[in-house]
Amino acid sequence: EDQPGSFLIPCGAGLRIHNKRQRFHHTLAEMIWSEADWEKEGYVNGRKTSINLCSLERPHMRAFWFSAFAFFICFFMWFDIPPLMATLRKPKCEDPTGDICTACFTNFPDILGDAMAKDKGCKVCSPFNDGIGMGCGGIGISASDASTTTIVSVAFTIIIRIICGPVADGLGVRLTYTCMLIVLCIPGFLAVFVQDFGQLLVVRALIGLIGGSFVLTQLWTTLMFHSNIVGLANATTAGWGNLGGGAALVVIALCFGGFKSSGYDNNTAWRASLAWPPCVVFLTGFAIYFLSDDCPYGNYTELKKRKAEQATDEPDDGGGDPTAEPASIAGRSLKIAASNWRVWILFVVYMFCFGLELVVNGQISLYLSQAFAMSQQEGALVGGCFGLTNLFARSFGGWMSDYAYKRWSVRGRIWSLFLQTIMEGILMLIFTHGTYETYGPGGALAVLIFWGITVQATEGGTYGLVPFVEPSAVGGVAGIVGAGGNTGALVGNTMVKYMKVRPAFAGLGWLTICAGFLVTLIHMPGHGSMFCAPEPPKEEEQMKPAAGKPAGGEPAQYLPYAQPMMTSQQMFTVNQAAPQQGSAQAQQAMMMVNGQPMMPMQPQAMPHPGAAPMYGYGMPVGAPMVMQQPGM
Repeated sequence: EDQPGSFLIPCGAGLRIHNKRQRFHHTLAEMIWSEADWEKEGYVNGRKTSINLCSLERPHMRAFWFSAFAFFICFFMWFDIPPLMATLRKPKCEDPTGDICTACFTNFPDILGDAMAKDKGCKVCSPFNDGIGMGCGGIGISASDASTTTIVSVAFTIIIRIICGPVADGLGVRLTYTCMLIVLCIPGFLAVFVQDFGQLLVVRALIGLIGGSFVLTQLWTTLMFHSNIVGLANATTAGWGNLGGGAALVVIALCFGGFKSSGYDNNTAWRASLAWPPCVVFLTGFAIYFLSDDCPYGNYTELKKRKAEQATDEPDDGGGDPTAEPASIAGRSLKIAASNWRVWILFVVYMFCFGLELVVNGQISLYLSQAFAMSQQEGALVGGCFGLTNLFARSFGGWMSDYAYKRWSVRGRIWSLFLQTIMEGILMLIFTHGTYETYGPGGALAVLIFWGITVQATEGGTYGLVPFVEPSAVGGVAGIVGAGGNTGALVGNTMVKYMKVRPAFAGLGWLTICAGFLVTLIHMPGHGSMFCAPEPPKEEEQMKPAAGKPAGGEPAQYLPYAQPMMTSQQMFTVNQAAPQQGSAQAQQAMMMVNGQPMMPMQPQAMPHPGAAPMYGYGMPVGAPMVMQQPGM
């Protein structure tokens, strides 16, 4: 019988309400997946083996789209000031009722004409003329000041790129990304209110820190996608994120033009154009926190909490401290990556691909305005075509790396990166040797686009190789290599400041070719180099299972932050000793390092040398190891 005060809901309606609540909770709740959830076609050790662009399913494709969009809007805000630099260089406007403007209005009856806007003494009374070198409404900075702010903007990113990768290894990409976006949207808002060079310098330096989002994007996709597709996944998310730089040149220029068409003066138009990007950055940070996951098995905090609860009921299994502090994990990741000389070769290569892209994004609009007599809006639109090649070119570079990997293993990835870098340097030299008379605006645009394609392809090829260099510390590797891009931008912008643009770009082209030849020195344990075959395998020996842990029969238990971490050379030694059958069939083994069971920092078996790892969580105790072959 019905109790007093109760009410009935029809069965069908009640079920619909219950299902809606379940779906809402499923969307926002902390979620944890087990190994069994990914024991199906299309997944290997929890990682997805394909990219479904039409899907937003958690956790893989949700992370794919969030990482791409977050980097896009970060890059957009990072480079939303350069397309307005010609306006910022205009002097501040004087009071139209003051003595200066009163005299100017007398001498120039047509107060909206170009004559007064060009006059050195009266341009401060022409707030609506946005021609190059005409009118007022800026903050009165010089060309040298503009270059200095650009240099500082990219220099500050070097620090955070080195730090945020290892930090994400400890805290998780999701939480690290959220904190970065919510905190660094603040200087984006402050940019609207700058009044002089000093304030602009500080604001651009702080905004430059948001460039560290690139490292987080690369870590996230490396964690979610298998080695057969990780090059394309990394390149696509980074390429579409880098698209924000080109989009900023175009969109901000159009916003400025739209505000001017609506009757706003120069000062109000440029400030209004900078007001909305930080709002999008702020909202994206909250969305990432509530709607995404760190890895295929859930979020770091929840997995760590579960392990801590299990540790109170189970004896020590030799896997290290499951509650290790994220800071200690970050330090180890950075130390291991920094001690690998191959990482520093990729650092140099990335200096002269992504670093050059940053130089172009910061300088091309002003350069085209000066060299080709284009207006601010025209220079921004043409220069934006360079950045818009990210829409496909970086993915193309990643696809080239993946294709070469399937055909020739890791040596194929090295060859791919070498060819991409050399071609980039050659096209850069071709671009810098052209003039207005020899190329014309159309020819310059065509060469600029082809050069942009090779730049983005080289970036994709670089991060196609990054996960294979030091599998135990991918966060540290990604951070150091990413910092190389900003180091290159610092070098390039400094050269542009103290040299003419054409000689500086020509010098960078020759340095790019030199960086390409450095790639020939890369030698991967177990895979060889471009010209050297891999080492012959050592005598095979069976690996012994960990003491007290049966080979099977018990459900796998994940150990976050397992210790110790192995270097790439230790991984090679372990895999040489592991049983090999010459096929892609699963092999069961437990890794032993210094007499103790070794569990890598990823929820998967120890890969063969050169296989892309996943980082952040331990090997399931007692779970089988899956030995992957290239191309799987």
